[in-house]
This record gives sequence, structure tokens and C-alpha cells, in this order.
Amino acid sequence: MQLAKSWIEVCRTEHPECENRRWSVDERNYLVPTRLLRVSARNATIRLVEKRDVPDDIQYMTLSHRWRKIKNKIVLTRENLESFKRGIPPLDALQTFVDVFEVVRRLGVEYVWIDSLCIIQNSKEDWEMEASKMCYVYKYSYCHMFLLSYYSWSVFQAYIVSP
Repeated sequence: MQLAKSWIEVCRTEHPECENRRWSVDERNYLVPTRLLRVSARNATIRLVEKRDVPDDIQYMTLSHRWRKIKNKIVLTRENLESFKRGIPPLDALQTFVDVFEVVRRLGVEYVWIDSLCIIQNSKEDWEMEASKMCYVYKYSYCHMFLLSYYSWSVFQAYIVSP
């Protein structure tokens, strides 16, 4: 994890395009994801939060992964939106998310955006609205992670990159 931290630090301090990825209050309405997952201390409840409930100087990470073929997947829907705000269900069967949440915590970040858990999957309107902002979600992410394969649940199969 120390190597990942050092790469991110080099990126943020030595790359002009990465150095100042903060936005003004006017930009915030459009650039901050509508929903994020709050990943606090280990063993704390992970819950969905709305943009209005996060600090102005938010840092969040993003995850890309192939999730459509995963069996027993958990996704955000209209029906579970309110319960996700109280806490997402245990993800023990989906070790990928458990590992990702641990990486986010260890990098000292409190929020992560994962499309399957932050976009309402059974709402065409939500998908269209969120898809129109997705390039900004990734662009303004503190750090982007992607998984090479949905067959491997090890965090060591995850690569961490800066957008």
C-alpha cells in the first residue's frame, strides 16, 4: 500500500493536471457524484450518501469492474435506495467490494463511487442523468481503481491508477 500512496503523492505534487483537481462551489453541483459510498473505519457500516450530505472538499475514489456476470450481486435499485442510506447489506460473498473498501480506507479516503452501488440500476432516468456526468466522476476522483477480472477477488488483482 505504501507504493500506491507514493505513486498518488507523485501524481498530485508533480503533475500539473493532477495537482489542482478541486472545483468551485458552482462546479460542485455538477461534478460531485450524486451518490457515494461512505467507507469509514474498519467494521463500520458502509452506507450510501447523497451529494448534499458530504463536505465541500470531498475526496473520493472510483472503481471500474465487470459486474454484470457476477452471481448474487448487490445493486442499487429504487426499492433498496432508502435502506442503502442506512447501510448496504453485508458483502461477504463479494470479496471484491470488501477488498476495495479496505484499499480506500488504507489510502485514507472516506468515500468511493461504484456504479453498480451508486446509480439506480432500474431507473432509466437516473442512469441517463448519471451517465452524462460519468466522465467528471472519474476525472475528479482522487484515485481510480479497476479490476482486471471478475473471477479473481484478490485486491492484488486490482490496479490503482490516477485518472
